[in-house]
Amino acid sequence: MVRLLLAAVLAGPAAAHAARRVEIAIHGDDVEFPALRGRLHELLDAQGRPLQIDRSGPLDVAARVAPGAGDPDRLAQIWVELEVDGRATVLVVDGPRQRVLLRHVDAPAGTDEVVLEAVGTIVAGAVEALAEGMPIGVTRAEVEAELAAAPDPAPEPTSAPEPTPPPDSAPAPAPLAEAPAAVPARGPVRLAIEPGWQMQGWSSDAPAVLHGPMLAVVALAAAVGARPGAGISGQFRLPVRIDDGTLTTRIASGSLRAFVAVQPRLSSRVTLRTRVGAGVDLVRLTTRGLQSAAPRVVHAIPIVHGAVGVAVRVSPRVALALDAVLDVDLVDTQFVLDEPMRTVFDPWRARPGVGLTVVWDVLAAPSSPEGVRADATRPPR
Repeated sequence: MVRLLLAAVLAGPAAAHAARRVEIAIHGDDVEFPALRGRLHELLDAQGRPLQIDRSGPLDVAARVAPGAGDPDRLAQIWVELEVDGRATVLVVDGPRQRVLLRHVDAPAGTDEVVLEAVGTIVAGAVEALAEGMPIGVTRAEVEAELAAAPDPAPEPTSAPEPTPPPDSAPAPAPLAEAPAAVPARGPVRLAIEPGWQMQGWSSDAPAVLHGPMLAVVALAAAVGARPGAGISGQFRLPVRIDDGTLTTRIASGSLRAFVAVQPRLSSRVTLRTRVGAGVDLVRLTTRGLQSAAPRVVHAIPIVHGAVGVAVRVSPRVALALDAVLDVDLVDTQFVLDEPMRTVFDPWRARPGVGLTVVWDVLAAPSSPEGVRADATRPPR
């Protein structure tokens, strides 16, 4: 009985420590706030601690690090300000209000997925360190001293000089600068141009494989977790020849597709690509070897299209994608010569393939998680 009571007494503080909550306040617009909130839930929910995420106004660093009573039930208070004056700011204050972590993330073109990923990484790393009992950043007193020592910008010349404050009064902290009106709002759509090369198995006989360059244009909803979207693609396949000794048939073909896409992120650099759509294969046959050449005929073959793959980001704007493709011929086309009656080419109805694509995001911001500035005490501008 004594052992049970002693175990309960010892386990009480540990359980309370494990359940300490994390409070996060985000300053962002109607697109940025839900996007970052969803990302933070993905990163922090697995830790099994209470998580409170609310919306807030502009971040005043000096006010947030001012002296105050700690809360033993709180692991951390975190404030995030998205895209103000070309950067995002993350401020983390531990539960006892003794240590502070201040980070800035470059966001010259607004809040995009790269910025959200960098902010999420900073927040998750700070929470994990505090949960393990490790110190973060610097002491609150050091931050206050840095803020107080930051020089005010030189005033513009005026007819009357500004009155100087009394020597015994502390200088007023400068608020975080507001975003200039010339900075445009970041849109919720991501647009990608995808040049690449695709090859497909068409038949067990020659020509077994058709291949050629392709180009796709895809628009995605960047702020939604699954990133749904739609796009169009086209391909030109290199011509091939079939020669059976009596007939020579030249096959030139291409494709047009329209599709819907869902592209959720698997990690900060890896994205899953799934696409389903329909379109046509355009095939032109030229047959020679008879008394006279058969006329050139262009066939439009209805196709159901599907693809699944992964894309790995190599820079903020560029990713490499590898996709497995399956096209299904809705009419099971065969290419038959009337006189004399013979089958020239009998392709498979289901045609598997693979494509290698370069994904160029034309709306991405030229920033990356490596662009996070590691200045722990840099005062707000």
